[in-house]
Amino acid sequence: LSLLKEGDTSSLVLYSRLLVSPPERIGLLMEEGTPINERSWLAGHKTHNYLENLLVLEAARKEGCFDGLRLNLRGKVAEGAVSNVFFYRDGCLHTPSLKCGALPGVVRGALVEALPVQQGLYSKADILSAEAVFLTNSLNGLLPVDWLLAAGRKSQLQSRGHACFEQAQTWLDEHVKASAIVF
Repeated sequence: LSLLKEGDTSSLVLYSRLLVSPPERIGLLMEEGTPINERSWLAGHKTHNYLENLLVLEAARKEGCFDGLRLNLRGKVAEGAVSNVFFYRDGCLHTPSLKCGALPGVVRGALVEALPVQQGLYSKADILSAEAVFLTNSLNGLLPVDWLLAAGRKSQLQSRGHACFEQAQTWLDEHVKASAIVF
């Protein structure tokens, strides 16, 4: 939804698109050609200026991946084209700080509040050395990443069934059920 004000009048515009179900196996492309400007005035804001994300998503899908992981201008992990990212490494669950230019996703925010999550500045190497990676967004909830594709090399992950993924999924399932409105 967009509410536009022009002089003394305003218009409400509704945008829609088809919902695409995620594939059975989730790949994540490490996309480095379109960095997020973490210092932009638009960083961290959801706007209708979504062209860069759509181009990253298109590149990922051409490679057989569900999403493309975007870095910022300093080479730090920011977010996916259509998701936030979490990874488990060194006995801890991590997600990029919002200072990296990522959108403050609804599911991301809920998990950060509910679980012990380390927010910080992470390099591509941090993700590539992770035990497990999962993506979050409001449409799909949690998606375990089965492989990472970086510089043409595919790295398999054991995210599906990993304890950190199961913990996050259990919490999310319980939270959604607890907050459901009954008619």
